[in-house]
Amino acid sequence: MKVLFLTPSLGAGGAERQCSILLPGLRARGVDARIIALDSGGPFAQSMRDAGVPVEVLQMRHQADLVRLSRSRLLRSFVPDALVTRGVSGLYVGHAVARWRRAAHVFADHYGAGIGFSLRRETMARVILRRIGMIITVSPDQAGAWLERGYPPERVVVVPNGVREPQTDDSRSQIRRELGIPEAAVVALLVAALRPEKRAPEFVRAVLRARESAPELFGVIAGDGTERAAVQAAAGGVDGIRLLGHRDDVPRLLRAADVLVLASDYEAVPMSILEGMAAGLPVVATSVGGIPDLVAHGESGLLVAPGDTNALSAALTRLAGAPDVRLAMGRAGRRRHREHWDAETMIDGYVRVLEQVLAGGDHTRRKHTASSCGVAPTSSNSI
Repeated sequence: MKVLFLTPSLGAGGAERQCSILLPGLRARGVDARIIALDSGGPFAQSMRDAGVPVEVLQMRHQADLVRLSRSRLLRSFVPDALVTRGVSGLYVGHAVARWRRAAHVFADHYGAGIGFSLRRETMARVILRRIGMIITVSPDQAGAWLERGYPPERVVVVPNGVREPQTDDSRSQIRRELGIPEAAVVALLVAALRPEKRAPEFVRAVLRARESAPELFGVIAGDGTERAAVQAAAGGVDGIRLLGHRDDVPRLLRAADVLVLASDYEAVPMSILEGMAAGLPVVATSVGGIPDLVAHGESGLLVAPGDTNALSAALTRLAGAPDVRLAMGRAGRRRHREHWDAETMIDGYVRVLEQVLAGGDHTRRKHTASSCGVAPTSSNSI
């Protein structure tokens, strides 16, 4: 099976992190999986090359940049059985490439539930929908949005994200010394691109408020983006906040942390939460998107309403003063990860979806219409 992935970029982010796990896993199962970043590269481009995945970065200036698209080495030399696309640009370009190569088109939706398209993008998506063989979502909330667009329910499949347990040879003490964090501190770690919907400044304000009664609490942010200045302003130079910028060593940071935090307004199935659970950390997060399915409130973490800084601060204060509770919640989260969100389960799910789509007919001859896919519905509509 030959599969070409099209993604906007391979920069820092959960969807890009998912690709860096998924493609090497597919290749280990005998799938010839390759990837093109349409816009730009990023930290995950090299990590995938190191794992043996053929990667090409096109640096397209816009979605209709046919000159750079036509120069693609992979598009000229590689004839895939299926395309898996991500993002709006991936959807548009993938539609054209799938028609050219007579390949099946699968769209993988990583948008947080509640984040809508612009009117133009929504109109384009509805037109292209009729020619997509399958849509993979990571949570039922996302699936519902595609059903509302009129996409057939038997061809919307949920394949949850998955991660491996993080590994590092460095000790907790060593990592904390590098970060300038006291050994006795309780570290609340937020791993996210600094975009408005991630609410990193609110996380900072919640940590500062919690430190009034729990001065041992430190807030650490791994990530960068447009909200960096707002985060710095919220921190105000306080020593209890560490803004690390983009990091390629998240497993090491998890080893040094005590709590994994996410304060987002919108999410699907966040990779950072899965990695925190796999590392045995309790989670404090907003109850949005697929997060309530990940975090069992009161068992493996604490959930709060989005935008409620007081509740976020109270949750951090509670866990800062309860090491036994943190330990118990971390163990419960690790069990949940192993049972439901292991990387191998995610990779197996993609293999089954691709096999289903390709079983729908001879893609070198078939017309690209919704009715030609021939994918039988599954009983649970989840893989």
